Amino acid sequence: MKNKTNIVLIGFMGSGKTSIGKMLAEKLGKRFLDTDELIRQECGMEISEIFHKFGEEYFRNKEKETVERAAAREGTVIATGGGVVLNPENMEKLRRSGIIVWLRASEEEILQRISGDASRPLASNKSESEILEIYSKRLNLYATYADIIIETSGKDKEAIAIEIIKHLKNSYSNNGKYGNIIGEFQRVRQMKVKIINGPNMNLLGLRERDIYGESTLEEINQHLEKRAREMGVLVDFFQSNSEGEIVDEIQGCIGQYDGIVINPGAYTHYSIAIRDALEAVKLPVIEVHMSNIFAREDFRRVSVTGQKASGIIAGLGETGYWLALLALKDLIEKRGREGVNEFGKN
Repeated sequence: MKNKTNIVLIGFMGSGKTSIGKMLAEKLGKRFLDTDELIRQECGMEISEIFHKFGEEYFRNKEKETVERAAAREGTVIATGGGVVLNPENMEKLRRSGIIVWLRASEEEILQRISGDASRPLASNKSESEILEIYSKRLNLYATYADIIIETSGKDKEAIAIEIIKHLKNSYSNNGKYGNIIGEFQRVRQMKVKIINGPNMNLLGLRERDIYGESTLEEINQHLEKRAREMGVLVDFFQSNSEGEIVDEIQGCIGQYDGIVINPGAYTHYSIAIRDALEAVKLPVIEVHMSNIFAREDFRRVSVTGQKASGIIAGLGETGYWLALLALKDLIEKRGREGVNEFGKN
């Protein structure tokens, strides 16, 4: 079984799981995942619309599938829907994956936050007494599953996030039952990026020095690895003259890497296979070219692969790789803050 490195936030609707979860993830430098948001993305509609169109049973089944995927991750702050505790299977999976934190808000604050909120299907058309009845029925479940209880009433989200971290650190320093959470978060928090180079890049230092410079690929990789360490990023390098091997390497990034920097070489201009692989893995990608391909021969001015990149850096020599890594790091961190759920590293 994997180490319990997730922090799972439970609590009634309106308790602040999403906003506090994002703040907590940002402070710990980790990914954030919102199970309700993932369901919204997959279904292409709001939760209230899912309830109205397909019913609560359909939603709970989708929620169960989403929880299973979320629980398989490591080092992630997971915000759950208010009703996730209704299914013991959900909570067993989440409990095995990490520590359960109940964000407990007062009845007054809950009513203030959710009354008349049309986006919340179980609250939009209910009176205050009906909302509190649902809340009271779930209180025992929240209490049963919680490892840590955090009172949220009257506190801002940053203060709550800091309080959660203090709870975890205190247990860690006292060798408590949650001791591995902070340690494991710190162990897995390093961002991981794959650097891929395509055909003939192994001849750098020999080929067309007036265009590509005198540094070998090995020297460029050494410089880039040093830069990456300074940025707190772990990088792995791959070079191949084979289209199929490059496609395999891109596909192998699923679940292992947070993003890709790629120089596809000549494949840039015509490889649909590499383009499709970049699209399929759903990772942030920066394409880099040592020469300015847009100022060269006509056939080099088209980037088929770049159509699936977040950005293209060209014409800056080996400096382009470092700038690509810098840009990619910013993209990955932004995705983590926004809770984008793709196929990135667990």
